[in-house]
Amino acid sequence: MGASESNAGDDFHIWWAASRALKLIEPGARLRLVALEGLATVDDPDESYETVDVSEYIGGYRITTADTVILSRLKYSTKHPNTPWTAARLCKPRKRPRDDQLATSRTVIADPATAYRRVLDDHGSDEVAKVRLALVSNQPADQLLVDAVEAAAAWARSRDRRDLRRDGLLRALRTEHRDIVDTLARAVGSRLRSTEFCDFLARLDLSMEGALGREAFARAVRAGAAELTPGRGLDSTQRLFDLVYGEALPGRGRGGLRAEDVLAQLGVAEVFDLYPAPPRLADLSRPPLPAPGARVIADAVQAHRGKLVVAHGPAGAGKTTALRQVGDHLPAGSVVVLFDCYGGGDYLNAGDERHTPDRFVVQVVNELAQRCGTSLLVQAPTREPDQRTA
Repeated sequence: MGASESNAGDDFHIWWAASRALKLIEPGARLRLVALEGLATVDDPDESYETVDVSEYIGGYRITTADTVILSRLKYSTKHPNTPWTAARLCKPRKRPRDDQLATSRTVIADPATAYRRVLDDHGSDEVAKVRLALVSNQPADQLLVDAVEAAAAWARSRDRRDLRRDGLLRALRTEHRDIVDTLARAVGSRLRSTEFCDFLARLDLSMEGALGREAFARAVRAGAAELTPGRGLDSTQRLFDLVYGEALPGRGRGGLRAEDVLAQLGVAEVFDLYPAPPRLADLSRPPLPAPGARVIADAVQAHRGKLVVAHGPAGAGKTTALRQVGDHLPAGSVVVLFDCYGGGDYLNAGDERHTPDRFVVQVVNELAQRCGTSLLVQAPTREPDQRTA
């Protein structure tokens, strides 16, 4: 591989990881940690997972507490982006010099198999059951390969792990699928026993073969950064790239990236800053009586879509109660966000002002993000009118 091809592969690696890092701060995200060049240190203190480029921990910060751990191996080609990954290509031996200068034969399919073996040896069968082994490439996967792996995985998942045998799997498959799985089995070789090989195929994920190229991933990350920080997209993109690049460097400890790391890199000191004016409305000990004004407001909103509707009333008229019930009278799927500009009287306190445009915009946009799954707003838009109305 030439220098330009290698550099392109490195860029693909960083942009892919950056796209994963952005998912850490998506509303409702269960992704907790993104580690580069192996597993997180807590699971890989000896740095022995050299066939893993990116690890994603879902539901926990270590393999024992996570629900799912995605271990990805990345492959990128600038010269032949449309050449498909066939079983023959996955199993083609390649020479790779080791530290002792002796060349050893490896295959692409052996990389995730080696990672499977490591997890099984280090953490046991309960933890390996949480693992997904993903091959990620800008080159597509051959459809016959995908079909064969899916057929083998379906067979393995339909049986108790103790009943998995490679010969039984091969007998159960159609001829064209059997030939492919047998080719994979011979390439994996003695790395995995019969039962382990069947379980390995059930955890092999080829869905990201044919993923976007590095330029497309870079554009996707820029678009995500622009949504998070309107008017500062390019700066935020570079900050995110630098964060991921630094994490991939030797000697960084491989602690992994968390949501707070991404937010800090984008200029947010803590997650609380995403919700600078949370509502402080009184708790209702019991459901209030229906407020007649709620339906009136809802009808007015629907009759004047896209326009400003002002509802007013004297103290004690039940304005807050009516607004809390407006959603009951709107079409299914409607979302109502109440911005509490009073804050239980705290709006008078220095530093807790609620009437600034920046706090209003960030609070409302991020409440909507939590409830609708749209992008968070990490920083308020600039003062330009088009930034606030986009």
